[in-house]
Amino acid sequence: MSTLQLHDIAGQINDFHGKAESAAKTAIQYARQCGELLAEAKAQVGHGNWSQWLDGNFNGTLRSAQRYMKIASGWNQLESKTTRVSHLSIREAAKMLAEPKGPQRDEIIPPAGMMTDILTPSGSWCWIIPASQDGFYYVTTVEPLLGSDDWVATGTKRPVRADAIRQMMPPAFWFTMDDVKHVERQPWDYNEILFRSLEQWMDHRFGRGGNQ
Repeated sequence: MSTLQLHDIAGQINDFHGKAESAAKTAIQYARQCGELLAEAKAQVGHGNWSQWLDGNFNGTLRSAQRYMKIASGWNQLESKTTRVSHLSIREAAKMLAEPKGPQRDEIIPPAGMMTDILTPSGSWCWIIPASQDGFYYVTTVEPLLGSDDWVATGTKRPVRADAIRQMMPPAFWFTMDDVKHVERQPWDYNEILFRSLEQWMDHRFGRGGNQ
């Protein structure tokens, strides 16, 4: 096999580089066009027939079809987020269009005179309750014990600032969040779920005995 000269190698390198860049730039456009046609087909086949139609007519997976349609329907959103849409990979575009997971900051922080109640499908709660100290909150998780009517509560024994709430929440509440609502609740002087009384909290706070 003959050895290529350096200038020939450089020429081929740049040729393949150009083809690679061109393919990357056209992939997102093809995905958009495919998504537009998939959405049109879905509208025509009618409710309940989509999966069957895909199985018989589309060479890709259901996930790919969903991704293409998401890119097509979210094209304006992509253009609002970047001036280089044509340079995005299909995976990057899908990531930019992905719905944010879990409750957002504005949902978590309760309005004045209220608490935030977050429920997961597994039946666990996370409560964010305002403290009497303005701008601080108690974060408490309540989880049912399997095979029992009892539950266990864990949380912050001291209030935390708003920007620390997320760190105090178990990750499950960011990825399996089912419902977020605000309920009337006056500020707490202490975490009334973890301590049965102000006296018990004072004992814990100032080391005057165990948490009984």
